[in-house]
Amino acid sequence: MREFATHSIQILGREFVVYNIHCLIYLAKECRQHGVLDNFSAYKFENHLGLIKRCLRCPYQPLQQIANRDSEGYGELRKTTNKILDHQEIRLSKRREDQAEIPGDHYSMIKTRNMALAVNEADCCFVTNQNDVVVLTNIIRTPQGEIRLAGRRFTRMTSRDG
Repeated sequence: MREFATHSIQILGREFVVYNIHCLIYLAKECRQHGVLDNFSAYKFENHLGLIKRCLRCPYQPLQQIANRDSEGYGELRKTTNKILDHQEIRLSKRREDQAEIPGDHYSMIKTRNMALAVNEADCCFVTNQNDVVVLTNIIRTPQGEIRLAGRRFTRMTSRDG
């Protein structure tokens, strides 16, 4: 981040490096101290911006529309995202046949209403409730019907700026 700020000054001028860019320098340190950004964001609905925008049908009276959509959706905007999902809310797709070492049905993609993970380079990383960063390698539905995610957990995290 410091390197980005330094190059920004050289390329775009000193006036480009404002408070927001200055704060970016300390973001990695704050994430190490407080966990993922979702844990300490100043704006509590920041992660729901897409959901909030979908609640709007026109630009007129946005606050009233959001309140109406929220009450129609049984308080969807106030629900926590850490709840345990019902199996009917989970969709597994792209079945794989080449994974015989672990019993069960193997898949390449798992989707819920607000999240998708896949065993590919673009959509394979996620953060657990314990703030572990995991790279997804397999999705398994066990013979008992449980859905298990297999992956590699990062054991050490460092930043380039110290």
